[in-house]
Amino acid sequence: MIRGTPKFNGIAIAQIEINYLQTPMSIDVQAAFVNTTTGDTHAWAKGGVSWSDKTRGLIHDLRTSMEQDLAARHFSGGGTEASTVTSMAAEKPGGLGEHLGAVSVGAKSV
Repeated sequence: MIRGTPKFNGIAIAQIEINYLQTPMSIDVQAAFVNTTTGDTHAWAKGGVSWSDKTRGLIHDLRTSMEQDLAARHFSGGGTEASTVTSMAAEKPGGLGEHLGAVSVGAKSV
């Protein structure tokens, strides 16, 4: 290992991915270690953070605001807020096979 003094003096988030389909929701970011004087990016980092309750609350507010913007665009009258939705994740993962029943051994795939 080599030790030294970092040449960066700031951290900037460049990308955010929020996945509400996971329980609990996942929040991943890609951040840059930057020198604000030179504009150089010295490294990129991804993940590894436990987000605070404050941050999670602000993300909830952002989601609500974005859904309201979408509703204003796509619903007559802006729609109404549904308070009963708790998760968008499917209860049972599956596909068409679960609806068709068992497949015979040796059956040809189409």
